[in-house]
Amino acid sequence: QLIAAKQNFSAEKAQLIAQLETARASATAEMPAEPTMPVRPRKQPTPTKSAEIGADVAKPLVILADTDAKSTDALSLHLEAAGYGVRAVRTVADALQFARTASPAALAIDGTNLPDGDCWQMLSAVKEDAELKEIPVLVFAPGKDKEKAMEMGAAGCFAKPIDKAVLVATIKAAMVKRKQRARLAAASGGAAGTTRRSSLLTTPSA
Repeated sequence: QLIAAKQNFSAEKAQLIAQLETARASATAEMPAEPTMPVRPRKQPTPTKSAEIGADVAKPLVILADTDAKSTDALSLHLEAAGYGVRAVRTVADALQFARTASPAALAIDGTNLPDGDCWQMLSAVKEDAELKEIPVLVFAPGKDKEKAMEMGAAGCFAKPIDKAVLVATIKAAMVKRKQRARLAAASGGAAGTTRRSSLLTTPSA
């Protein structure tokens, strides 16, 4: 009888444990799921207009004065592929106006076909202007005029059809020389200022 009683107790205990596990599983299944916040994809920032403008401004600008549309288009494409911005104009007046407002890296001018002047007038006007004289000027003229162009201060003279690779190389070299002159001028100005200050300090008082 004692053995039978123990067996009954064990069976009841096992049954009770099974009922508890069943009840726990049922309660867990009926519990509402915790709300989850939807994950939104991060919006990528769009380029601002100022950033686009900044990118354009960062490109060295070449002002191209020529009425030959075919030549202008070909040169513009080559210069842009080389990393330059291009402003095409058809008159000397427009070239000078943009040179004053846009601070170009170089001016490239056709020799004869501009309606209000030629490359020589343009070159002379630039080199006599204190504000513009440091801008490299390249002229498109026959080879016989190369010596004249150099004497007037041109950075290069090109006969048509223009060798585009040589044109780009000449512009790059002219830009380097311009920067070197600017650094020398700044250094010279600083040295002169130091000398003046030193002379004032060492001048004996009356």
